[in-house]
This record gives sequence, C-alpha cells and structure tokens, in this order.
Amino acid sequence: KQREAQYASWKKNNIPSRFQIPIELQSYRDDYSTKYYVIYNPSYKTGVGYIPSNLVRYYEEEAWAAYQKLGADAPSLSIVLAQQFTESAFNPKAIGDEKMSIGLPQLYRKTAKKLYKKNKKLWQEYFYFDKNGNHHFRSTRAMVKFPFTFLPTEKNYDFDNQLESIKSYNGAGEEAIKYAEKVMKRSLFYEELFAQNNLIPLDTAQFQKNLFGIINLTLIARDENPIDHEL
Repeated sequence: KQREAQYASWKKNNIPSRFQIPIELQSYRDDYSTKYYVIYNPSYKTGVGYIPSNLVRYYEEEAWAAYQKLGADAPSLSIVLAQQFTESAFNPKAIGDEKMSIGLPQLYRKTAKKLYKKNKKLWQEYFYFDKNGNHHFRSTRAMVKFPFTFLPTEKNYDFDNQLESIKSYNGAGEEAIKYAEKVMKRSLFYEELFAQNNLIPLDTAQFQKNLFGIINLTLIARDENPIDHEL
C-alpha cells in the first residue's frame, strides 16, 4: 500500500526521477515502529539510514514542492535526509535535550517560542503549544516539511550558503562544525546512493558544493581561512 501510494504521488505531483527515493534505499516500517537500518560507508567513516517506507512519500513531495518554489536554493533532499537522520534517526517520536527537543528535526522548545513570536501565522501550521507550554508537531508530515521552510527563512539557506546554514542549526563553535561535517558527509553519501540506484546522472553541482563545504569545515576546524568558492 505504501509503494502504491508512492507511485500514485509520482503521477499526481509530476515528481521527477531525481526526487524519487529508490526502492533499494527504503526499509519497511509502519506508523507504530521506530526501527531503522543503516548503510555504512568506510570512505566517509559514517553511515546513513535507509529511509523508512512510511516517510518516503512525504520527503519526495516536500522536496519537490520546495524546489518548485525556490529552485536550486531550496534545501536539497539529500541535505534534509542527512540532517533528519542525524537528529532523530528518522524517529518522529524522538525526544531529546531533557524533553526540550522533539520530532524528526528535534525542534528545541526555545527555538519554537522564538519562531512563534516572530511569525506565528507561518509556524502554527507546523506545531503548536499545549496549556502547559509544551510544543508538539501537528503531524509527521509537518516534521518532514519543517526544514524545507526553516532553513531558508531562519538560517539563510541557499545554494551558496549551505555550510553556514547547516552549521548554525546546531549552535556555534567546535560542536557546530562537527555537526555540519557529519551532515554534509551523509548528504554526499545519499547523493551517491541516489545516482547508483536511480539510473540518473549524479547531481554534480550539488555533490561538488557539499564536498567543498566539507573541505572548508576541515580548514575552519584547524583555525585556517576557508577557501573562496571561485578560487
């Protein structure tokens, strides 16, 4: 049923093949489970998660919708998958930071309050606060859609600013650099896997941009100046 819904969505929303998550990268999961599986890559010394089958259609539809709106400046599917796997291992029920962070994107309560204060009309479509002041996502789809909106509007994400945007998602300092490096490496791995299993050319612009980001992260960690992209 999940697979049939995915195929129907491809036709209904005219989703291009490069936004389609290959069957080989999916693992079956129903809405009551939090189980996940990992593909490990020795070259990157890290792994990425197989995308749970009950989330696949959401990621495809939201990535394609964001691209239609922002073009190449939209958060890429590989970036969002890498980030949400890093944050929650694709577990919508994940709770962290002493119950202050929730869901797939691990939205921090203080961040949620700031977003409401800044633009409640926009963010109330994604999450709400109960009478005790705790925040809750309205749905699993809202969790998937969240970074496609949050990164461009709040973290200045665009094609040329991926690195700084991802780095600022997790605070500042050395930990933020390590976090960004992990996400960027995983996004590279996803890009390779998409190309291998989708029988489409590798998105070299996206791949090169992510690789360039990892190089600069290494330089920054060494207290050296990052390299200009044009150079």
